[in-house]
Amino acid sequence: MEHEMKENRVRTIREKMGLTLSAVAIASDTEPGLLSLVERGKRCSPKVQQRISAALGVPVKKLFPEG
Repeated sequence: MEHEMKENRVRTIREKMGLTLSAVAIASDTEPGLLSLVERGKRCSPKVQQRISAALGVPVKKLFPEG
C-alpha cells in the first residue's frame, strides 16, 4: 500500500496542478519514461526526487516520504 501512496502523490499533485507528464519531465530534466515509471511506483535516485519535487514546487518529503 505504501508503494501505491508514493505513485499517487506524484501523479495526483501533477494532475491537480494541471501539468502534463511531458511538462514536468522537461521542467525536471527527466525523461518522460522515467517520470512515468516513478508515477507507477518505481524508486528513483535522490537527485531525480529533488528535480521532480522542484518542478512541482513540493517538498521532497511530501512526494517521497520513504526517502
